[in-house]
Amino acid sequence: METLNSMEFTRTVFRFQSHLAYPCYHLSMNAPTVNPPTRIQPKNRHSNSVRFARLFWWVRWISVVGVLASVVVFVIASTVEMKGRPGDHHEFMLDRGRICYEYDKSVLVNTFYIQPMGGFHTEWMVDFHKYPTSWFIRIPLWIPFVLFVGMGAYPWIRHWRYLRRPGYCTGCGYPLHGLATTASDSQCTCPECGLGQPSS
Repeated sequence: METLNSMEFTRTVFRFQSHLAYPCYHLSMNAPTVNPPTRIQPKNRHSNSVRFARLFWWVRWISVVGVLASVVVFVIASTVEMKGRPGDHHEFMLDRGRICYEYDKSVLVNTFYIQPMGGFHTEWMVDFHKYPTSWFIRIPLWIPFVLFVGMGAYPWIRHWRYLRRPGYCTGCGYPLHGLATTASDSQCTCPECGLGQPSS
């Protein structure tokens, strides 16, 4: 009869106790692992439309802010000359309705000043010059104005057409199908925004 050493005896006792306490554990450990079948998710068109709606919303209002900022800066640059040198080689300037940038290899003194021009002066052409030790470019502010208008034109037209759909509120887009009229001229009131308009 073979004798068991202390280590083998301990292992045998532990296996016996674990079988009694956790029989399902050993069955699950010995059973082959089966991966569940992957489920193909259908394309969610609603989520895509929501993403596009959010994108157009941001584009619309970014274009509005850009147009307003371009107009304000254009008026300021047409009446006041502003020049600043934040670094040793860089210079920014607002002058005659243009934003200007100059790079000079020589060390420039850091300065900032504002000087009224005594009237409304504008320049409408892009100006660029290059020298052996420096170069500068002047961009009229009507260019970013046109860019922001072009960026927001299609989203705003699309939003306006969306609000002008028949049977929907022209203020918030709420559906007005089946609402009772409140006056003799076939006017109904939107329950969301309270705007009165012709019923569908």
